[in-house]
Formats: sequence, C-alpha cells, structure tokens
Amino acid sequence: MKRNRKLVIIVALIAAAVYYLLPSVDFYSMTDDERETLGLKAPEQLVDLKKRSLNLGLDLQGGIHLVLEVKTEGMEQQEAQDAVAQAQEVIRNRIDQFGVAEPTIQRQGDNRIIIELPGVQDVQRAKDLVGQTALLEFQLLEPAEDRTRLIQRIDQVLAPKEEDTEEEEDLLLSSTPESAPLSSMLSPTGEDLTVSGRDLQRVKNLLNTSEAQELIPADVEFLFSSKPAGAEGNEFYFLYLVRKKPEMTGHMIQDAFVSIGQVVEYMGQPIVNFSTTDEGVRLFSRITGSHIGERMAIVLDESVYSAPVIQTKISEGRGIITGSGTQEEAKDLAIVLRAGALPAEVEIIEDRTVGPSLGRDSIEQGKTAAIYSMVLVVIFMVLYYRAAGLIADCALLLNMLFIMAVLAGFHATLTLPGIAGIILTIGMAVDANVLIFERIREELRSGKTVRAAIDSGYGHALSAIIDANVTTFLVGIVLYQFGTGPIRGFALTLCIGIISSLFTAFFVTRTIFELITRKSEQSGLSIGPVALFSNLNIRFLSLRNIGFGTSAAVLLIGIVSILGLNGIRQGID
Repeated sequence: MKRNRKLVIIVALIAAAVYYLLPSVDFYSMTDDERETLGLKAPEQLVDLKKRSLNLGLDLQGGIHLVLEVKTEGMEQQEAQDAVAQAQEVIRNRIDQFGVAEPTIQRQGDNRIIIELPGVQDVQRAKDLVGQTALLEFQLLEPAEDRTRLIQRIDQVLAPKEEDTEEEEDLLLSSTPESAPLSSMLSPTGEDLTVSGRDLQRVKNLLNTSEAQELIPADVEFLFSSKPAGAEGNEFYFLYLVRKKPEMTGHMIQDAFVSIGQVVEYMGQPIVNFSTTDEGVRLFSRITGSHIGERMAIVLDESVYSAPVIQTKISEGRGIITGSGTQEEAKDLAIVLRAGALPAEVEIIEDRTVGPSLGRDSIEQGKTAAIYSMVLVVIFMVLYYRAAGLIADCALLLNMLFIMAVLAGFHATLTLPGIAGIILTIGMAVDANVLIFERIREELRSGKTVRAAIDSGYGHALSAIIDANVTTFLVGIVLYQFGTGPIRGFALTLCIGIISSLFTAFFVTRTIFELITRKSEQSGLSIGPVALFSNLNIRFLSLRNIGFGTSAAVLLIGIVSILGLNGIRQGID
C-alpha cells in the first residue's frame, strides 16, 4: 500500500509538470506568423498563453539591459534613499504603461537601478523613456520687446569694442557677425526668433558665457524648442525668453492621453491631452484668467514643446501639448506625464542590447549542449550500471521535467546561465545516483540480500549526498540574493535543480527499485559488475607528499601568471 502511494505521488507530480509545461510548448512552438494571426483573432488567448508560459531572459529572446545611476550628490542620507526609491517606482510605472512584458527593475547598491526590458529593440526610445526627468513646467513668456533689448545688450558686450555700432534700431535685421555675434545667427519668424540647427550650439555657447549671464536677469532664462522645425537640411529651432519661476508644474497633472489633431492648425498631428487635479483646476483657472493675451510656454526638461497664446480663462483644468513629432513620442510623453517626474537626475552608465537572432542561436546552442551532455551520461550509466543505470536515466529525465515545470509554474525567467545551471544539475543528479549505486554494490559484496542491500545503500549514502547538496544550495541562495542578472538566473536553476535531483534520487529511483524487488524471492539485481575495482588498493596517504608538492607548484604557477604575467582580463560588465 505504501509503495502504491509513492507511485501515485510520482504520477501526480508528472501530470502536474506536464500541465504547467504545455503552455510553454504551445507558445514557443508557434511561428511568428501564427502568433500574429492568433493575436488578431483571439488576443486574450495569446496573452493568457504567454502569461502561463516559461519566461525567457534577454540573452534568449533579445532585449535591452540598462543600469541607471541616480544623482544623489548633496543630499542627506535619508533624502538620497528616498530619491532612489521614488525613482525606481516612477520608472516602474513608466515601463508598466509602456507595455513591456515581464520587465526586471531592481536596486543595485545605494544609488543604482538595473532595468531589463525583454523583447524591446528600440534602444534610444527605451533610454528616453526611463532616463527622462520629465519635469513639466508652465512658464510665461517675456514680451518680445524685452527679449529684443536683452539680445541687443548681449551683442554690445560680446562684440569687439572697436566694431561697436551706434545704431541699435532694426539690429536684428541688419546685424553682422562682427557687430552682433548673437543676433546675426537669429532670424525673426513672426513674433519669435529662430536659429538654424547648424548654429544652435554656437548660440547656446554665447548665451552661457559669463558676460551674457551677467546681463540676463535672475528671474528669466532663454530656452529652445524641443524639436526642430523646417525641411530636412534647413532645420531651425525657436528661441524663447521665459520667466524662471513656473506658474504650475507637472505635479498637478492627473491624466494624459494621445489624440490626433482635428483643427486646421494641428490637423493630423499627435497631440497630448492632459487634465489636472482639483487643486490644478483652481490654479490653472487663476493663471489663465490673469494672463489673457499673453503667451505661456509648456516646458519639459528645459525644452519648450509649445508656447500658445492664452485666449480665454480655462476653468476645466484641461489643455493640450503639441510638438511631439511622432505618435510614439507623443505616447511616451503621455506616459511620463502620468507616471510623474523623477525626483533626481539619472544617468545611464551601462546599456546592452541583445538581438532576437542572437537569442535564438543561444537557445539552440543551449539545447545542443544539454542534449549532448544527457546522451553521454545516459550511455555511461547504462554501460556501467546496466538496468540500475537505466533507472537513473529515467530519474534524470524526470529531473529535467520537474525543473522546467517549476520555472514555468512560477513564471520564472530562464536565462543562458540558467541553462548552464541545468546542465550542471545533470552532473549533480548523476553523482547522487553513483554514490547510492556504489553503496548498494558494497552491501551486495558483503553478502546481503538485494532488498537489504538497497535499503542499506540508500541509508548510508543519504548523509554524504545531503551534506554535499546542502552546501551547494547555500551557495546558490547567496548568489541569488546578492547577484544580479545572469548570476541570479544561474543560481535559480541550480537551487531548483538540487531540490529536484534529491527528490528523484531518493524518492523516484527507490520507488522503482521497490517495485522491481517487491517479490521476496528476488535474488539478483542488474547493477553492473559488483566486484569491479573491489581489490584495487591505492595507498593514497603514502602519496600525500607528492600531492602536496604538485598542488603547491600549480598554485605558485597560477599566482605568478596572474600577478606577474597576464593578470586578470575583465569582461565588459
């Protein structure tokens, strides 16, 4: 009855493993065209199938790996910790709304955030999405006359003294590089001033000189448009003079979404529609009501998206942002507005992209390595342990099935180092069976019956196998806890594999042996030659001096090679 109960448990576990693995088999056996067709006909079915499938890491399906560093210089310790935690949450909200399946966002150290976006190939768009501070501000424009007078004063200071001109009237139209180094690169366009793309950096450099900064009042600043206008090859940017103190910030934004412009001015252009909170409604209403006829710049990260004229008082707390360029840019802008601004500046210090073709090659190479290793182990076990080796091979196959099922059941991520961990588990699982079988052989040589030899073999091998696997398991836990990326993938499959191999080695194989030897008159066991190497007498202790000397020599050669000759070559990570 007890043996039957064990058999029922094994069959139930196999059935559960197949149940959890079937969605993965179905999903990854589909071609790209079949997935696209299913997505059109039954998108909810495709999403559900993907959700229940084994998740593949960046190195297997392609994607982007980013490491961000939050700038916390000058902050108190608690303030810095809060800034990093808030930045992580803001980035998580942005990526969730971006629609990336199973992203990885985790802290590293005190001020770094690791981001993994599987399946994403647009590197620049991903960088812009997660690295953009997204500080939205509504700033009033200074009158055009004040802007013109300020530019003329800057020209007078920057121009060579001997070339100073007494005529200031219409300076923007008649200026030359010698007499007006700044305004000579500016062109009037309606009420605005523009600068060509090729002169943009020179204009910025002039405005950032100490002479120009001394003339610019402390409560105003020059800003440029976020996107160039004009035909390709003749792009230009708008230059605005705005008040530094914003009238309202993006903290008042409650929602943002993208639509296509229907009015003549924005026909066919992507537009970001936003609405404010209750407090924002009151503030926006007061601001627009007090500045009718004036222009207000909509500024994101110190770049002007648009600067419309306030036509009337806006009491509903709704507005639009134009100038995004493409539909994707407008969508990303709406995402960052909804998710909120980052509490501090972030810098991308590492980015790595894995293409989908490389991921497919990695999968094929991993499968090939796993198959070759399993075939070699199976052949060796059958040749050396006969029928017992065949039992161990069956347990090995079940071990692989259970590992993949656990990964799929918990929707864990399988990486290329994870495949290496699985292959390592194959050797560890066989090692446990080898210890058990050798103990059984010893008991048979001592004259015990088959049933007694099996019981004694499993009993005596238990402590040695447990000790070896527990120490490896503890190392795996440490690697998973303190490691990142590929290291965690290796540690995860290693720990799962250790538990699974112990179960198959002690529970599955013993149940099979008990079924084979259930008849008390069983007199033989196919476990290979029992007396092989039994009379081999090697006096290892007498050779200890040779062993110590050889080990010391190898260690010395290694130390000299590392410290004096080649050193350690570090990878890009």
